[in-house]
Parts: sequence; structure tokens; C-alpha cells
Amino acid sequence: MTAELNRYFFQKKETDQYLKFLIVSQCAPFLKRMRATSLLTIPDGTKIQMVSLLSQTEIMWRELGTDKGKSICILYREPDLKELLGRPENHHILYINGYPDINSENLVEIQLKELKKRMKQFISKGKFPHEIGVFLGYPASDVEQFIEQDGQNYKMNGYWKVYDHVMDAARIFSAYDQARMLAVNELLLGYDLKMICR
Repeated sequence: MTAELNRYFFQKKETDQYLKFLIVSQCAPFLKRMRATSLLTIPDGTKIQMVSLLSQTEIMWRELGTDKGKSICILYREPDLKELLGRPENHHILYINGYPDINSENLVEIQLKELKKRMKQFISKGKFPHEIGVFLGYPASDVEQFIEQDGQNYKMNGYWKVYDHVMDAARIFSAYDQARMLAVNELLLGYDLKMICR
């Protein structure tokens, strides 16, 4: 995105339009249903506006923590996140990293509660919960390698650090970039979030 576009929306930072821009620019692949979740960082005082904006969609969200005047949130569609967390390889990563060993109707609620607890500990100068990659839909092998290698020795860096299947990741990154361009263009054309999410 161009610097002019960022400046344009930053000048409108007290408006719903600015918050829509943040959602679209940070979460486009999620909005376009290419991902199960997305992280979103918004100014601390904009949560009520966000509730209003997202109420026109099926998107749910959870604040994971606040730091330096910003709220760190995860946006998700519950059925998609439940399927993602229920995959055996993802369940295993969470389990070995101390998450509850569950597979129930409350799976999403319980695991998000644990992630929120860990994010708050991180914000209070604790260890970053790198297993968040599972929640964000990163390939399990890349999440495992990132944790094992402390974020080093990766083969490619983009939306996540890639250790395996570089060509597949490159195609995904390109598709994510295209989704971002499409979603921002739709926002500039006046589409509301519900229309952008189609």
C-alpha cells in the first residue's frame, strides 16, 4: 500500500472509516476467507466502534491484550477456528505447549482463554506464546520448527517464517497480497465490511 493511502486514512483516525481501513489492511486474507483467523491491532479506545462494524458480519473477535495504547485482537469465524484447532497436528502442538487437552464443544472458548492468558503474561514481560501460529493457521511444521529453532534458520519470511514447503508458502503469500489489494480497493469504492467479506 502506498504511503499516501496510509496518510489519507490516518487523517481520518477518529472515524469508522479509519477503523475499517485497519481491519481491511491487516486482515484482508481472513476477510476473503483464505484464513481462519487474523490478528488485528487497533487503538485502545475503538472497541465499541469495532463491535458496531463487525456486527454486520459473522466475524467474532476476542481481545488478547492491551499494550501502549493499543488493543491486540484476534478475529475469527468460530466454525473455521474450531476445525483448525481440532486438527490432530495442531492439537498436538497446543498440548505439548501446555494447553488443555480437550476436544469439546467449548474448544474455541477454552483455547482462546488460554492464549489470552499467555498474551497478557507476555505483555507483562513474559515469554511470547509462539504457538499462536496454530491459531493463525500457519502450517504445523512451520510452527514446530519456529519454536524448536527459536525463529532462526528459516527458508523464507513473509506472513510467517517458512521452514518447509517454500513454493506452497510463496503461492499463499502472493494470494494474500492480492486479497489485500482487492479488499483495499473495495473499501475505497465504498463497500461495507459485509460486502468485502463475501
